[in-house]
Amino acid sequence: MRNPIMTTTMAILTASLAVACTSDDPAPAGPDAGSDNGGVTCPDLGPRVPPTVPEAIQPPAGATFLTRTYATGSQIYTCKASASDGTYAWAFKAPEAELYDDSCALKGAHGAGPVWEWTPDGSAVKGMKIADAPAPATGDIPWLLVKAVENTGEGKFAHVTYVQRVATAGGAAPSSGCDASAVDKEVAVPYTAVYYFWEGGAQP
Repeated sequence: MRNPIMTTTMAILTASLAVACTSDDPAPAGPDAGSDNGGVTCPDLGPRVPPTVPEAIQPPAGATFLTRTYATGSQIYTCKASASDGTYAWAFKAPEAELYDDSCALKGAHGAGPVWEWTPDGSAVKGMKIADAPAPATGDIPWLLVKAVENTGEGKFAHVTYVQRVATAGGAAPSSGCDASAVDKEVAVPYTAVYYFWEGGAQP
């Protein structure tokens, strides 16, 4: 069942906000404009402005919107047995996704850590989740606020301080299939999301 409040939040995700923002990305050129995208079709993300999200996953005061990417890939889970009660459950292992800019050109990758890499310049940011909010629909992974704990390289992601995961679709752990016969089995659940990257801001 969809949460009406979060559904409204999703509907206004790309609404313009009166905030300071900077970006050196090219202007949006349509969802299929990227030539280096491996045939992926990206959604139209609308104006390049920060998303409207629950207060829990807002970056702190002083943070400046840098850029955003559309992600498509998988959330990977492993079937694990609980040592305490003998039950079995899918445990999150890592994300595995490709990142596309507003022109739908392949620009980066997202993997275990979690780490986001901007491949044109080799810069990367590793983060740690500090807050989440439920997605509007069942089966969609939560929206997140992630704080950077390590930056590498000298390029676009070198000074990222916060990352938001929003507009998620899919990716939730399976509801069945993990039992004694499936221990250590991995499943990759398809998902999409939009990641917003921020610089600066007060430390929480």
